[in-house]
Amino acid sequence: MNAKNIISAILMVLSFTACTSEIEGIDDNMTNNNTNNGETSISVRMVMEGVSTKAGTTIDLTTEEAAIKNYVIAVFEEKSGERVGYASGTANGSYLVTPIVKGIDAKAGIVKVIVVANIDDINDFNNLYTYEEFSTKTVGHLNNWTKVGIEDNVTLSKTDNELNIELKQLTARVNVTLNEPTVTGGNNVTVTFRAYHYTASIAESSKIVYVPQTADTRDILLDTNGETSFSYITYSVASPKLEVYAKLEIIADGIVKNTIEKEIPVSFISKDNGKLDALIAGKSYDQQVYANVTISQNFDVDFSYEIADITDNENQDITFN
Repeated sequence: MNAKNIISAILMVLSFTACTSEIEGIDDNMTNNNTNNGETSISVRMVMEGVSTKAGTTIDLTTEEAAIKNYVIAVFEEKSGERVGYASGTANGSYLVTPIVKGIDAKAGIVKVIVVANIDDINDFNNLYTYEEFSTKTVGHLNNWTKVGIEDNVTLSKTDNELNIELKQLTARVNVTLNEPTVTGGNNVTVTFRAYHYTASIAESSKIVYVPQTADTRDILLDTNGETSFSYITYSVASPKLEVYAKLEIIADGIVKNTIEKEIPVSFISKDNGKLDALIAGKSYDQQVYANVTISQNFDVDFSYEIADITDNENQDITFN
């Protein structure tokens, strides 16, 4: 092999090694030089075999909502709160499914491990050397689908350690459905019931370790033809508010006889727990609106509605299991 071929082969090996290190998450970047790091190592698996609710709804792992695009892993000593291990990586424009981050140098002892995935810039976390700094870091951009997993009181031995960490969405989701109205009266009459816009309290940023926060309401326009269902996401928000602006069209013989606009306040009521104080990260809340319409011979409308209770919030956890 001539010198040119030898150099080319070396460059190919170096290039492959760099890519593998980034995708696998192998990172010996121990930036907290004030602690005695490197006593041991830890491999962290982000547990994502399926994104599902306990009620059985499964989200495709290849979707943007479920996938991992980048991550930061930090290891903190439980007693002092000092960072004793750190790794970060990206998926190079693709998505990681069940990523395993190997060989993170760390300090033996009792630690807390935090994984944060899908953030704007992983370098924003490089210089956060204490649990307090890290846990209170603010993230934004709802569409990042930021996820967090925390394991407390993990004992790291001086031999290699392996840890599975379950990730949860840092956002909550609200799903709203306007069901087909129950119609009384009228001959050969059909009624459409659609939402055209809504206002909701939406928190657009959150700390890594969050507490529910108050948030301003936003006015969101829907399709000009109206929607019978829609969803939105928010970081954890206290005292959630939602109002749906809907139209009913009374149609007879193919002709719109009457149009009624309604403003519908939607309460967050749990059958078991009463009014909800907050929307919690990692949960999905299904809101069902049922309308009753009575139509006179002149196509006048008497309208009432009911918001179904959220039957069981615990059955709507969005988890990676």
